[in-house]
Amino acid sequence: MDSARAKILEEQILGTSVGEWTIESLIDHGKSAAVFKAKNENTLAAVKIFDRELIERFGDGTQLARINRELSLKGRGHSNMVEILDGGFDPAAKHHFLVMAYLEGANLKRRLPEIPVEAIGGYISDLADCAEYLESLDLVHRDIKPENILVSDDLKKVTLLDFGVIKPFNEPGVTDVEGLQPFIGTLQYSSPEFLLRQEDGTTEGWRALTFYQLGGVLHDLIMRKALFSEYSDPFAKLVNAVQDVVPTIQSNSVPTYLVDLARMCLLKKPEDRLKLLTWDSFRPPKSAANGLAGIKERVTKRALAQQAAAPSGAGPKPDFVEPLVAEIVAFIKAAVRRISAENAQFPPINTVVRHPRDAPSVKVTFKQSSTHLIPDALSVYFSIGVIDAEARAITVDVCGHMSGSAPLPLENRMPFYSGIYDQSRFHASLENVLYTVVDHIQAKEPKRSSWLALESSVEQEQ
Repeated sequence: MDSARAKILEEQILGTSVGEWTIESLIDHGKSAAVFKAKNENTLAAVKIFDRELIERFGDGTQLARINRELSLKGRGHSNMVEILDGGFDPAAKHHFLVMAYLEGANLKRRLPEIPVEAIGGYISDLADCAEYLESLDLVHRDIKPENILVSDDLKKVTLLDFGVIKPFNEPGVTDVEGLQPFIGTLQYSSPEFLLRQEDGTTEGWRALTFYQLGGVLHDLIMRKALFSEYSDPFAKLVNAVQDVVPTIQSNSVPTYLVDLARMCLLKKPEDRLKLLTWDSFRPPKSAANGLAGIKERVTKRALAQQAAAPSGAGPKPDFVEPLVAEIVAFIKAAVRRISAENAQFPPINTVVRHPRDAPSVKVTFKQSSTHLIPDALSVYFSIGVIDAEARAITVDVCGHMSGSAPLPLENRMPFYSGIYDQSRFHASLENVLYTVVDHIQAKEPKRSSWLALESSVEQEQ
């Protein structure tokens, strides 16, 4: 519904009643409805009046099914979710409507230039908490975007709006039978698998979509512009961008964990998002409570380097994997020697090599040293896994064996870094895990030719 039609509707219904609600003024309008300020005897509310032309196009039954799904949230509340009060079809006014709590503010798309940097982390944490609450009800929003997020006038609170395409996990979608067309307006915030309607209908599959959409909102908060705005016209260009373009996300003022989070959320493959992210990823990171990290709080020194742009054209994509692995291998080799050299009480390094040759792993060996309480030769292996080379998303795990060379295959491999590769964060995690390994050996005195049991000693980086 465009602004002209919304204004005509306002003139027609101003001062009249829809259900028990008396219409006072137009608040806003979107593609499918206009929202009005209204009240009954006791309550001020926002009443959404749905576009009759849209209802004629898709059918009365479909619209009522949508409204009933939204009404299923009545009495179910979350502090960052708009309260649903009433809804249905008014035969006298001949309008389909939905009633929500009235809130002062404007949507995030409009307020974007005003949002302070220090508010971004709280916004995305609160929105994720709301989305997780919906998941606990076996529901997925499917349309999280800046236009559906209300920012309070004092910029202190965000509220998720518009549950028109909400879907229970185990029920067919009333909108899905219509194809993709109803979602065209929010294509730029749809993940590639949802765009192609190839989403996995499990809890995890819908969670991957939600992570992506939260990442799109976070992108806008960091970059101060809409996701894929440079590809918005023509339409086919936007379709291609959603599938192929890795968006640039970088900032010198936004905390690095938020930049990392946005980049991981916007990974093209849902399985990659799920490998790297959990609901806890959206909450501010806590300082590690044990080992070196307990006394050495990690401080962000710089923003992430810009991601490699996705190649265009029909030709094959270049191989980003091996250059990234080679970069990380070289960094590990140099960093391990530097960490050892900086502390005379740290066990001296014997060798640091890529092992096996050309494999994505590094072997570090230590000689037996009674001075440093290392009872036998020790070998430590760092294995690198590349989740998405273009986005520089990786996992790295560690294992240790009380010998100069461990038997294959490697055992007791424990992850210690998972996310976007950033040298500052990775160096801190590497230093932490090396000290943790040494501390484990000094405290546990493992047997010769045994694998180290690091389960309770290594903290995974998020």
